[in-house]
Amino acid sequence: MCKRFLNINFICSLLLKFRTSNRVKQAQIYSLYLTMKSRLLLTYQYLSIRNRSNSTGFTIIELMVVIIILGILTAIGMKTILNEVPKAKQAEAKSTIAHVNAAQSTYWLTHGSFANAMSGLSIGLPSSTTNYTYNISGDITLGIVNATAVDTMLKGYVGVVERYADANQQSIISAIICESATAGNITSLPTSGRPGTNACGSGNVELGQ
Repeated sequence: MCKRFLNINFICSLLLKFRTSNRVKQAQIYSLYLTMKSRLLLTYQYLSIRNRSNSTGFTIIELMVVIIILGILTAIGMKTILNEVPKAKQAEAKSTIAHVNAAQSTYWLTHGSFANAMSGLSIGLPSSTTNYTYNISGDITLGIVNATAVDTMLKGYVGVVERYADANQQSIISAIICESATAGNITSLPTSGRPGTNACGSGNVELGQ
């Protein structure tokens, strides 16, 4: 009847000492033994789980440090993403203007003047998107495409293609792309497409062709 379980030998000794022929008393003592044994088992399991949790888990301070670090990393990541979103939208404008400038050069060689509408260039690009509206004007000398930003947080862009004669009276076609230095559209359109002549004007940056 008495079995060693945990560290309760004293209980077994107690039972053996008070063993009697009275079956009722034996049953009562045995019931008490089982109850104490069950309680000791539950206590041991509880302490084991708590000790194991304390040895392998995180304290509140450790969890707070982890949460703070995750918050900092999230803030840095969000800042990077927010900075990259305008750049991606502005890349659309620069790419579109570069294609328009190239198409205008080809158009002039065929027609002797620059196109005054996106549809006339036949390059499959829309005249407006969710980010920019592209206004094209052209004559014999200049072809201009003005990318007007829908969002005021985006920079404005203008592409200019110019046909002129050099010192040897050779026909030259050159192109530039102008970018506003800060967010906002370019209100004063360039009057020249010659690189390196400050054609983009004050407050704007020349990007090239």
